[in-house]
Amino acid sequence: MKQLNLTFQTVTPLFLAGAEPRGEPELRPAAFRGAMRYWLRAALGGIIGDQDLERLSQLESAILGKADDKFGASKVTLRLLDPQMKFQTYTQLAQQGGPNQNLLRGLAYLWFSLNRTNRDPERKALEGQFKLQLQSRPGLPDADLRLHQAAAALWLMVQLGGLGSRSRRGAGCLRVTEQKANFPLPQSLDLRVHSANPQDLAQELQKGLTECRRIFAKDLPQKSPSQPAAFDVIHPKACQVWVLNKTYPHWREALHEVGDRYRLFRSRREPDYQTVKDALVKQKPLAMPVERAAFGLPIQFYYRSLQG
Repeated sequence: MKQLNLTFQTVTPLFLAGAEPRGEPELRPAAFRGAMRYWLRAALGGIIGDQDLERLSQLESAILGKADDKFGASKVTLRLLDPQMKFQTYTQLAQQGGPNQNLLRGLAYLWFSLNRTNRDPERKALEGQFKLQLQSRPGLPDADLRLHQAAAALWLMVQLGGLGSRSRRGAGCLRVTEQKANFPLPQSLDLRVHSANPQDLAQELQKGLTECRRIFAKDLPQKSPSQPAAFDVIHPKACQVWVLNKTYPHWREALHEVGDRYRLFRSRREPDYQTVKDALVKQKPLAMPVERAAFGLPIQFYYRSLQG
């Protein structure tokens, strides 16, 4: 049977919840499967379009399985092995320069929901390394092709995404330090990053995205997604991938700068400030969209001139 064995190292902490979200974090295969499904849908949606959801579900289930008689178990098994992880609290991770220091403002902004509340303790994260094994189920039709497709979904997750809470805000990033496969895997789908600078990384990502598209598009009719797309899809008309032309000595510095820029963008800014104020004063619907809503809700507006 064919296998892909990977050694992972956390780049940014993993906030993975078990049965109790604020309890001890747990490293579980289900978290990987869920993230791989997301990236699999994004890749397939960029090939067959975003309208035929039934077809999309069938293609996804053919790779990662479905709890019914038609598709059954996944044609690819996933196992986590040899975890060497330590716990860190949100405060320990966000403090600058060690205990009793101030929190990094930008990082605290990105991860605000992980802090303690009046009712709940702060979240804990995992840092360290572990091994992951992808393996095709023997005797099943197209199992080898599905293993390649699962590997492509995992490549997308590692290179473009993350795992766990606040993974869209910089948490849960992983890197592969060792890769072994007993089947030919395209060089452009190597899960390890070989680039030494941002320019080379951009080219490496471009080659990998092209290879992923080739693997998923096999024997499928291609159709462009709607604009805007009905869900997250990887397609030139729906998204762009940017590589920042800057390097940082540590992940904390990188997320602090990104988070501080994010925070400033979300503060008082036109035209949103006046758009919302006019709607409140005139008691009418918004005259135009609130631009900052593209980065998530809720957004609070406070006007001293309107007595708060």
